[in-house]
Amino acid sequence: MDYKAYYTLLLDSIKTEATVARIVRGISWTAAVLSDGQAGVAMHTEGESFPRLYDTLLGLPAREAARAVLSWNMEEASEGMAVINACCNRAENAERLGCYESASALEGIDLRGKTVGFVGHLIRHSGITEELLAQTKAYYVITCCRSATWW
Repeated sequence: MDYKAYYTLLLDSIKTEATVARIVRGISWTAAVLSDGQAGVAMHTEGESFPRLYDTLLGLPAREAARAVLSWNMEEASEGMAVINACCNRAENAERLGCYESASALEGIDLRGKTVGFVGHLIRHSGITEELLAQTKAYYVITCCRSATWW
């Protein structure tokens, strides 16, 4: 499987002319703020064992800075993913994908008898219950955690 294909799909979707205004690194998360005010976060992965592709992402066009996600320098790749998330975190993208704000991430969606995949380990905080999951044919949780207890 070509891991770059997933990132290429995301990189090709970036249409903004914004530049990277700020990068904030925390213990677990890296945030990117663009010149148009959009922000995104990504899991922070420590590791500077490979040289960076860019000295800094600050001031770079978001489309270029996002390419840092392909870096083997894990800290730089985290920054690049945060930039991608800032670019994708836009009302027009949510509307195009049929997403909307809701008290429950699954409001109005019938999961009965369906095979469902969830991304992220915080699914129980999104209005998802054991009863709802019991109605699915099967469900999968895609997460980077090595172990987790859901319920």
